[in-house]
Amino acid sequence: MVSRANNHAKDYGVTGMRVTSKHVLAAGLVEAGTGDSLAEAREARYFDTPAGRVALISVP
Repeated sequence: MVSRANNHAKDYGVTGMRVTSKHVLAAGLVEAGTGDSLAEAREARYFDTPAGRVALISVP
């Protein structure tokens, strides 16, 4: 799980943010705190494990 809501998320613009998301997701990680809209960035993300579900909230 990766929290992406920080003051450097858009250092390389929207393209950089999207490329980073592509690589994070390709690695099988769950990310929160970023998206194409503020509403999307504020959504909780979930990771299911054999022991239960884990939520990550990362508010920009």
